[in-house]
Amino acid sequence: MRSRNETVTVKVDGSRVDVAGRAYESAHVMILGADALEMSVTPYRVHVSARFRELPQVEDSTPYLLRISAPGASLRLDLEGSSIRRIREDGGISVEADLLTMKFESSELGDKVVVRIPGFEPIRVEKLNVRSNTTTSINSITDPFIVGVLTIERSKETKIRVHKDKEVIIEAH
Repeated sequence: MRSRNETVTVKVDGSRVDVAGRAYESAHVMILGADALEMSVTPYRVHVSARFRELPQVEDSTPYLLRISAPGASLRLDLEGSSIRRIREDGGISVEADLLTMKFESSELGDKVVVRIPGFEPIRVEKLNVRSNTTTSINSITDPFIVGVLTIERSKETKIRVHKDKEVIIEAH
């Protein structure tokens, strides 16, 4: 039995998924409405650790999609960046948005991760790291190549830093 303050953790390592100790396998994973999320994406692998305050619903009704969602959560997207309220650039990018959606994918040659943020040129790096302490969702496919969408909701500030074309770090609070 879980205590009231205990969170439920979902871990994704490539196509292996662990939801509170239960194992699943899927190359297409949707995590919707996580209360906190850490993610690392390279051209070859996606690692995710998501925390939920309540036990998430798990749907694996099709062999091609595993959907893990907080009660009442849905996939919300803003691919145009219309909900961005403010952008500042000072040693990185700081974004305030009700909904911030970013795309990520492995490059054509499979040697880089391409990160697409509304209003900016695509960023090509070796690694994407995300740390979010606000409601976050991802939709990712890991086979035959990596492609995905990350949505951060109700962030007071999302900081995006690029380190020498090697790494993009996204932190949302």
